Amino acid sequence: MSGLAKTTFIFTVLLSGCSAAQQSAYNAGNIEGFNHTEYSISDFNINGAMGSTSGTVCCAMIPKKWTPELRAKISWSTINTKGLAPPPNFNKVDDFNKWEQQVKDRTQNHEAIVPIAQYDKSCGLQVHFLPCNEVKVVSSCYWYGMPEYPIQAPKNMKEPTVCPK
Repeated sequence: MSGLAKTTFIFTVLLSGCSAAQQSAYNAGNIEGFNHTEYSISDFNINGAMGSTSGTVCCAMIPKKWTPELRAKISWSTINTKGLAPPPNFNKVDDFNKWEQQVKDRTQNHEAIVPIAQYDKSCGLQVHFLPCNEVKVVSSCYWYGMPEYPIQAPKNMKEPTVCPK
């Protein structure tokens, strides 16, 4: 490569580093779940990304700007643990297999498409599981329990005798 070609190549590479980066319409954010029910919910799926009620999971792509048509498809399982004995020791294989079948028998799968509440700034996704298989999704920069947080429902809420349709 000639000296002029090398200089032109290097100059082009340096100038390309000065070009404006294209802004993304999305932010990456954590996914967090909150179980307000009396049933066990350990993990869930939101628009294809995994979430957990026992911690924060990375990451979901969230539009920087909220629009009224924003929806989330949530899939989750509930387990009725009332009266369920704790798991037996793993070395008791038959007992463990029976216990595992009891858990499966008490498990119900659910799915819902819900609106994502209006937000001014995208700060991750928080998924709230409420009685009667109601789900609310917010993107809040505040933490659950703070006065500014958009959902103030307590945890361990009892299921009503009859759920509204």
